This record gives sequence, structure tokens and C-alpha cells, in this order.
Amino acid sequence: MMKSPHILNFSILILITLTGVLILSAFQPPARSSSTIISPHLPAQVTVTPIVQDMSEIGSTDGIVGMGILITFITITPLLLRRRK
Repeated sequence: MMKSPHILNFSILILITLTGVLILSAFQPPARSSSTIISPHLPAQVTVTPIVQDMSEIGSTDGIVGMGILITFITITPLLLRRRK
């Protein structure tokens, strides 16, 4: 019973410290990027993001169900064969 108060005090100290660090970090200005410190006058190159056609259907779970059945079959088959022997 001697260690309980020490663990409780240590836990409270850790909780207060983490809360303080999180509060202080919320009010700090964001860190500057190293690229802006080294070369502030170089223009940034803009790359166009390619448009990808989405081939999936919304709400289609046929593949997930099929894989679930396959995994279940692979898992249960050896168990059933062991019980028969």
C-alpha cells in the first residue's frame, strides 16, 4: 500500500505536465519552413495534380464478402479435418 500514493502523485504530475505542454503549444506561432529561410526569393513550381478516374462503385462490398468467405473457408477446413481424424 505504500506505493499507491506515489503512483497517484506521479500520474497527476504527468497529467498536469502534458496538459501544460499542450496548452502552451497551442498558442505558439507555427514553425517556419526551412525552404523559406534558405531561399525566400525562389518561385515555387506548381505541379498539376492528375485527375484519376474512380472505378469503384459506391456501396459495393462483393469483393470484401468474397474474401471473408475465402478466409473463413481456409481457416475452418483444417479444423474440421483434424476433428474427423
